[in-house]
Amino acid sequence: TVVDDFFIYKYSATKFLLVVNAGNYDKDLAWVTDHKQGDITITGATAKYAEIALQGPKAEDILKGMTPADIVSLKYFQFLETMVAGRKCIVSRTGYTGEDGYEIYFAPAEASYLWNAILDAGKPFGLVPNGLGARDTLRFEVCYWLYGHDLDNTIAPLESGQNFVISWDHDFVGKPALLAMKEKGVPRKWIGVKMNSRAIPRNGFDCLAGDPAAPVKIGYVTSGNYCPTLGGSYALC
Repeated sequence: TVVDDFFIYKYSATKFLLVVNAGNYDKDLAWVTDHKQGDITITGATAKYAEIALQGPKAEDILKGMTPADIVSLKYFQFLETMVAGRKCIVSRTGYTGEDGYEIYFAPAEASYLWNAILDAGKPFGLVPNGLGARDTLRFEVCYWLYGHDLDNTIAPLESGQNFVISWDHDFVGKPALLAMKEKGVPRKWIGVKMNSRAIPRNGFDCLAGDPAAPVKIGYVTSGNYCPTLGGSYALC
């Protein structure tokens, strides 16, 4: 099943930065440490970083005026080290919203300054601050996974449609179990559902099918929300 879904930033053949879900930090650090092999140093560094995610179709236009780096040529899933508004930062281009977007990492002491600097630079472009609730509707509309809902330690990546992250040519923890599931047949499938009303389906709700008088449970909701771009209520199940 899935311990977490996160990004690995490769600085070199010997240095990597793991950017994990904040709520899974302790669990992930313990898991990686427990599976350590060879001459490797693992350091928990969460206290050294703060992050602002600049997302949307005008993110590039806003950020390119704040940094000397060529962030226009920065490809999807790449990162670089540079200065943003005169402060040392790591900038990546991931956009976990279905839109173009950048993630900007820096020392926590710079958070207030950079937050205000980015908002000021974005004013001419209509930039507004949004929280994780808004971001959740965006990742949900494009069917991106949220750990603790669409992924957890009871869901296999073959069930949740994450086959693309599995490299069968390499050995990894869980490979025998996944090969066995692949050969036997994947028992569950992650699907999208459109609601016939404005009701919001919530995580854990039952999915029923068959005769309305005696329905059969066929699954459960992993994520549900109102989709502002699509204009309706939907669920992932």
